[in-house]
Amino acid sequence: MGQKAIGQLLAHWDVMLEDIQVSPLSVYEDIEDTILSRALPGIAFSRVFHKEGGFFSSSRECMRVLSTRQ
Repeated sequence: MGQKAIGQLLAHWDVMLEDIQVSPLSVYEDIEDTILSRALPGIAFSRVFHKEGGFFSSSRECMRVLSTRQ
């Protein structure tokens, strides 16, 4: 199996969970803690904000997990 090119998108998915009573920020923190506990090299986290509609609409915060390995 060949190596993936740096910067190539490996996965992009989302799932709608109806009637969930948990903060997205706490889910992001749990995911980060789980990944960090595995001591994976070359992993970085960031948050991105996407507008839900037009210019004055609310923003949705999303977590991004990146590989920094070269």
